[in-house]
Amino acid sequence: MTHCEHESRHNRYQQGFTLLEILLVITIIAIMAGMATLAIGGSDARLLQQEARRLQQVLLMAQDRAAFKHSNLGLQLTDDGYRFLRYSNQSWIEMDEKPFAPHQFELPLQLDLQLEGADLNLTSDDGDEDIPTPEILVLASGENSAFALELSVDDTRVRPWILHSDGFSSIALEALNENH
Repeated sequence: MTHCEHESRHNRYQQGFTLLEILLVITIIAIMAGMATLAIGGSDARLLQQEARRLQQVLLMAQDRAAFKHSNLGLQLTDDGYRFLRYSNQSWIEMDEKPFAPHQFELPLQLDLQLEGADLNLTSDDGDEDIPTPEILVLASGENSAFALELSVDDTRVRPWILHSDGFSSIALEALNENH
């Protein structure tokens, strides 16, 4: 057998991929697709958690500011976000400095608020939008309204989060379990 005949026979066997090579490539692609799905998927859950944590942190900063500046602050919930108000000269004034500037949620959220154990209707049907009124008070004395605010999305697979305080202790944040 000459060198050319051996090369010709060798090339005939090397014209395609082996089954093992094909399976390896498919496995690598499947793993990468799974990782991409995990990274992208669940974005509503991640955004909901971020919004809940952000609101908790800003409320804690509002408590500090109210105590240090001896001023009363309030949180007003809107259809698509919230804003902080400061009580001055017998009226509520919108705060525009960060982090208390109005904030718009990154995704549509459902908000359910309980004040002093009673459900509060958050829809603005009174028609008087010029006079801001906070739902949650943050007082200079260090107290705040006793509240429980549940943040959720329409997707039932995404666990809701709840911000709550008894009015005296720190504002806590918890993920609700499926049975809440």
